[in-house]
Amino acid sequence: MVAFLAFGGFDQVAAMGDEVHEPRRTLPCAILTSLLLVLILYLGLLYAALGSVPWQELSAATAPLALAAQEFLGGGVSVAVPLLALVATTATANALVLVTSRVLFAMAADGQVPTVLGRVAGRQQVPILAILVSVAGMILVAASGDLSLVVDATGFLYAGGFILTLAAYFRLRQRGTGSGSAFTVPAYPWVPLAALALTSVVLLQARSGALVGIFWLALGGAVHVLMWLSQRGRKRSAA
Repeated sequence: MVAFLAFGGFDQVAAMGDEVHEPRRTLPCAILTSLLLVLILYLGLLYAALGSVPWQELSAATAPLALAAQEFLGGGVSVAVPLLALVATTATANALVLVTSRVLFAMAADGQVPTVLGRVAGRQQVPILAILVSVAGMILVAASGDLSLVVDATGFLYAGGFILTLAAYFRLRQRGTGSGSAFTVPAYPWVPLAALALTSVVLLQARSGALVGIFWLALGGAVHVLMWLSQRGRKRSAA
């Protein structure tokens, strides 16, 4: 599950589609490039770490990268590793706030969440409330204090999101929904089928976090039903 999340984030590029020039060309290139760069970086880190410290010691260490850096570059460098990790974590949190707020903004525009989350403010048209809700959710998750549970729950929801997206893609292809400018997945249906199977395997790895993930899915489903009932009531009133 940790490895699955470590490669995550590439799909979040699509959330910025409305703010990207030529998204049909730019988004697939950005997604594939990010995956390739992360793969190269991780393989390089593994090569350096395993070449410096036996894997048994890395497995037992509380800070394996710091240990590998100390052996590979000297004792002074190991102090910088936690600082770099802190900077990387801050950058990741910033990216998550950016993406989740944009997703809430788009869902509000589609009527899937309260429309107040779609309100923007200032000359830059920033979705302030969507950002605040995203930050509040992250603080709530961080306050749990159980990192293992957070990782499992996040992985469960992340993998579940992929499965739902893939299922929707099959449905859209059958219906012929889309335009000539839409990106087409190559080798259909084998590539999405393989992705669906592999993601399902990852989903089954979630342990206690699955219950937390199911709770959040149920909460989201309840919000969706309430919004649907509200829209239905407004349509009947207008008729």
